[in-house]
Amino acid sequence: MISAQSERWPHLALPEFWSTQFGTEIKSVGVPTHADHVVIAQGSVAERRFVAVYGYRGRITAAVAFNQAKWLEF
Repeated sequence: MISAQSERWPHLALPEFWSTQFGTEIKSVGVPTHADHVVIAQGSVAERRFVAVYGYRGRITAAVAFNQAKWLEF
């Protein structure tokens, strides 16, 4: 709202899904394939319970939760 017209981005719907596969609950919001880095923001990959946050050029593009659905609301 305070950016110049050329710097404004429209608010678009984000892709999302939730599934349970082989006892693992997976929840995703955004587009993880459109990222240049990933950070484990919550939990542990070794324990297979974590939230991964994906980003591109300093902006968050997606988040994916494995057995941590309570930390990622749609």
